Amino acid sequence: MVAALLLRLPPRVDGEPADPARLEFLPRDGIRELRRHPALVLLVWALLPLIVALESVNAVEVFLLRDVLGASAFQFGLGEAAAGTGAVVGAFGAGAVHGTRRRILVIVICLSLLPVAQIGQGLAPDFLVFLALGSIVGLTLGLSNALVFTLLMSILADTVRARVLAFVGGASRAMGLIALLLGGTLNATVGPRGAYVVAGVAGLVAVAVAAVRLRPHLRAGAPP
Repeated sequence: MVAALLLRLPPRVDGEPADPARLEFLPRDGIRELRRHPALVLLVWALLPLIVALESVNAVEVFLLRDVLGASAFQFGLGEAAAGTGAVVGAFGAGAVHGTRRRILVIVICLSLLPVAQIGQGLAPDFLVFLALGSIVGLTLGLSNALVFTLLMSILADTVRARVLAFVGGASRAMGLIALLLGGTLNATVGPRGAYVVAGVAGLVAVAVAAVRLRPHLRAGAPP
């Protein structure tokens, strides 16, 4: 909620002096600079709730694998390794995507696949299906993360880039804390499968809203 409210701050008038003491705690100039780029704001808007949806199942994964799917300790580790490998491949693959419009399009596709794969994991009939979907989650997550930070680095001015990255990183970790609490609550109320499905549906809604609003920025000549 705090991150969302900060994104609504009015842009600072050029030449207006910044408050150094305030900037030490809160990168307001960076937030205002981010708001000058509507496409970046929309991507951050999509990422924050999606982080909650994705990371909320971290607290549930062991229950789904061990208790529901009957996976062994080795298989649990294999699932983590598959997702991690997918993330590494995705991050390296980001280097093959060039141009702002194409990067935004690939990010939207990846963010759309993530919650779909997450829902599939919750409905997986066996470990192998869960493993395959986990690889897709890792791949799309690694690719989208790398592309988002590539956009931030390439679009933002040098003078405010660090502050924007600080805000995005801090807000992301704050969402991670919320996700841990939410994951435990979902597991206690709807069980491991239900937690995956509920989190996936919530993430899909967030991405769908952002994708609709991002459509104008995918046109040729549209500002990022």
